[in-house]
Amino acid sequence: MAGKEPCYQLLVNEWRKNQDYTPPAYQLLVEEWTKLNVGCQVPCYQVLVQNMKQGLKEPPYAVLLKEWQAKQAGIFNPPTRVGKTVLLATEKAFAAEAVSKIEAVVAKAGYVLKKLENYKSEADLCVAVEGSDAMIIRSDIVGQKVLEKANALKIIVRAGAGFDNIDLPACTSKKIVAMNTPGQNANAVAELVFAMMLTSARNNFDGTSGFELAGRKIAFYGFGAVARAVHRIAKVFGMESFAYDPYVPKEAIAAAGATAVDKVEDLFNYQYVSLHVPLTPETKESINKVLLSKMPKGGTLINTARPEIVHEMELLELTKERGDFCYLTDVAPKNLDDLKLAVGDKFGKRIIVTKKKMGAQTLEANNNAGVAAANQIVNFFEQGVTKFQLNPF
Repeated sequence: MAGKEPCYQLLVNEWRKNQDYTPPAYQLLVEEWTKLNVGCQVPCYQVLVQNMKQGLKEPPYAVLLKEWQAKQAGIFNPPTRVGKTVLLATEKAFAAEAVSKIEAVVAKAGYVLKKLENYKSEADLCVAVEGSDAMIIRSDIVGQKVLEKANALKIIVRAGAGFDNIDLPACTSKKIVAMNTPGQNANAVAELVFAMMLTSARNNFDGTSGFELAGRKIAFYGFGAVARAVHRIAKVFGMESFAYDPYVPKEAIAAAGATAVDKVEDLFNYQYVSLHVPLTPETKESINKVLLSKMPKGGTLINTARPEIVHEMELLELTKERGDFCYLTDVAPKNLDDLKLAVGDKFGKRIIVTKKKMGAQTLEANNNAGVAAANQIVNFFEQGVTKFQLNPF
């Protein structure tokens, strides 16, 4: 009795083993194409397939399948074709619409989506990752323990820009590609930045007089996708922008309409400083009291990056010493209770902290980042695309 239809690769493998099949798919196509295009250089495989669709003989899969069906007679009974398994692991779940769109991309590729949402422990993730070929995460921690259980994993995509939650050296040691999706959340984070700025400038709408943002100056530490999105909104508000980014040429900063400064310290000459750098050994606790003390009256630090970039004890000291200093953040500091105590009834005005990291918490950002992550996984497996790989090897 005939077995179930095997996947293409299993057919090829069986041909190689028995040596009694017709020539492999590529050879079949080359021979057919060469007969019809005498004297021409043989094109790449994809072009051969396209030409075949336009009038050459039946596809190589069909040729191999017929040979297999004719010869196997119960000898060769491989499993039915099974696509890749993609694990969607989100301690903080995507919006339902985004999950549906991710699932659609995965299903179209013939893959299976396995969901682990709102999980409670690393152990849950360790169990779920076993047998998964790919994984989509958000701010979820993927460390050594998780990777030890990743017996089939080939790629991890962080749906977002920051990637310090992934153990890149451990990924590299296991030849697991790690990617992010830069720019997909940029507008959502930028709008949150201005929401916090306006809330602070208008004293959290308590009925007292505040001030306008027009004509004021904002400086960016890092000038990637999010910073540029904030800068575009700042221009509409009539603000003047400055930026420092060692990886972006000054000419590119100027072309975007901002003024490049020579060093990090120069950023703190302006009223607003917005942080847009990853957490690295160089940036950890680099925003300290010395820098913050340089800020003019009404100096405001905005942090939608990582809490560890700011030296929190020195931030607290400055907050106590300067009644005009403001801190607006989407990443809660560990000493939040002390900050609340330091500013008293000015909390929510001088100090604004979101209840959880929510810069990317919009329907649009969920859709953009989630779908981008799913597409990157499909393109990686189907075409070998490694754009946005964080750990080249």
